[in-house]
Amino acid sequence: MQPYLPNDDPNPDQRAETLARRRTQYRFNYDYIPGYPFLEKVPKREYFSAYYWLARLGSLLLLPPNQVLAKLRTALLRPIRVIGDYVNLFALYRQPPRIESWLDDDGFAEQRLSGCNPQAIHRLTERPADFPFTDEQLQAVCGKGTDLAAELAAGRLYLADFASIAHVQGSTWRGRRRGIPSPKALFWWEPAGKRLRTIGIQVHRAPGSRVFLPDDPPHDWLAAKMAYQCADACHQEIGTHFAWTHMVMAPVAVVSRRQLGEQHPVHLLLEPHFRFYLFDNELGRVAFINAGGPVERMLGGTLEESLGIPLKLYQAWNIRDAALPAELAGRGCDDPVLLPRYPMRDDGLPIWEAIQAMVGDYLALYYADDAAVAADPELAAWARELAAEDGGRIKGMPAEIDSRALLQELLTTVIWICGPLHSMLNFSQWDYINLPNMSYALYGEVPEAPGSTDDAKLMELLPPFDRAAYQLWWCKILTSYRHDALGDYDQTFADPAARRVLLAFRQRLQEIERDTDLRDAARPVSFPYLKPSLCINSINT
Repeated sequence: MQPYLPNDDPNPDQRAETLARRRTQYRFNYDYIPGYPFLEKVPKREYFSAYYWLARLGSLLLLPPNQVLAKLRTALLRPIRVIGDYVNLFALYRQPPRIESWLDDDGFAEQRLSGCNPQAIHRLTERPADFPFTDEQLQAVCGKGTDLAAELAAGRLYLADFASIAHVQGSTWRGRRRGIPSPKALFWWEPAGKRLRTIGIQVHRAPGSRVFLPDDPPHDWLAAKMAYQCADACHQEIGTHFAWTHMVMAPVAVVSRRQLGEQHPVHLLLEPHFRFYLFDNELGRVAFINAGGPVERMLGGTLEESLGIPLKLYQAWNIRDAALPAELAGRGCDDPVLLPRYPMRDDGLPIWEAIQAMVGDYLALYYADDAAVAADPELAAWARELAAEDGGRIKGMPAEIDSRALLQELLTTVIWICGPLHSMLNFSQWDYINLPNMSYALYGEVPEAPGSTDDAKLMELLPPFDRAAYQLWWCKILTSYRHDALGDYDQTFADPAARRVLLAFRQRLQEIERDTDLRDAARPVSFPYLKPSLCINSINT
């Protein structure tokens, strides 16, 4: 399609009529989840194609027989009596290589850097008011002579605080009480060993609650790590994953349909990054976060409590802070001197910079200067509605875009979130958010009294086989299929100059892939989730 800015379109009346029709087709509903703008009804043009349906269903052919064989194996050959027996679940699928790595302390800590939820940690620059950790606990791991003040000053302490889950009181499933812990955990970057180490985990949030330590009785420490893994899984699946990709970008897709003509250069650029997205979100609303659906059946809270997690993270999100350099800096994970190994940063920033360069070159084709950006009436309407309370409610969204640089930053952020960030969070789930590595619920409380946890109590905390199998079922559905790859735009850009820009982008991604492979080969744990060839363009799975 030939791109035209609104003032240059040879058919302005037809363009205006199409946009007016789109505004009747794409309407927000703020009541499906109070406080969030869902699309009222998804138009058919957003539905999955026949090819998509066939390919995605084909990627799941092994799933039903896997579940049957896993059930038979558990019932007849190897009942689940110890933690390792959960690998029964992988009857026809290759067992993910790190599915038991959390049992080892180095493997547990490394998951904070190279696992499925690297956004859960942030570097401490001062001691928080409710900080439960002490110098003595630090010295038990780091050695005598170390203290919190010095390590804080050196920038080597990292905290994970699952406060966004603290409201969850728990639910009952088939007569068993279950919940989601909301722990705090302190980590220390060991310069000599070039590794992250766990200082301690406070499982319960009440003041004075016990801090579990690596040298505690082994069963006690394992239960504390189990609690952390559960919180991390829930925080990832419906927090950093669902809230910070699916929820935050959907209003951008809707408003783009409502306010930008199909011929608009920005609409053409974003089209591949919104493909099938709104329909996928609708399936999530009616078949994943619905009453009686997977979230209610898998997570430890009531449905209302569980949906409170993404709402909290959605309300805390800001589009300007979501630009990758700003997001990394906001959590203190941007400095490779302080944190030498952090794959999300190391692999993500080259992709971010490639997207940013591509977007800048593309915009320069259509906007000669900042005045041209400010004079675009459709772009102005797009920004106003994204920021408006009766529109997209995008926090941090400027109601006016008055420069090419600002538009470049916003579009880079949108493409980064819809493509690489979502891919990283979505496809890493299979390797980590399965038993025995992570459960979406603990079926009981982690005992506070030292020495009061044994094998029986550990197994009591973990889900029964049918819940673990159900978790695998949904994890495979979410991660089995990639429709395309970042930068592979199957629509034809009629403008030869635009095609040259996109070709240069794809060539740069190939160079990034080679560099990523070299970095990954030197890591203690592989992190393939930001290889450009494994990132998809849109949030459609």
